[in-house]
Amino acid sequence: MKRPLEVDASAAGALADIHAEAFCKPWPAQEIASLMTGPQALGLADADPPRDAFLLARVMAGEAEILTLAVRPSARRRGSGGRWSRRRSSASAA
Repeated sequence: MKRPLEVDASAAGALADIHAEAFCKPWPAQEIASLMTGPQALGLADADPPRDAFLLARVMAGEAEILTLAVRPSARRRGSGGRWSRRRSSASAA
């Protein structure tokens, strides 16, 4: 299992590449960066290359709302989505 890394808006370009592979209507890097600039924003991505997944959430009052969870098609069906959900839950509890 890959280690999570908290990322900020400077990673938006790389995250947009993952999002483009994961969705038919991907978010552009500018939109991802905009969502990541708020004080409640939480971005998590694989720390080790290749980055195959990321999660973007808003954390407020000890709760988190997942804005997007993207996994490259080549990395799907390996439990990544569940692991990223649990990482978000851990981060919101901290």
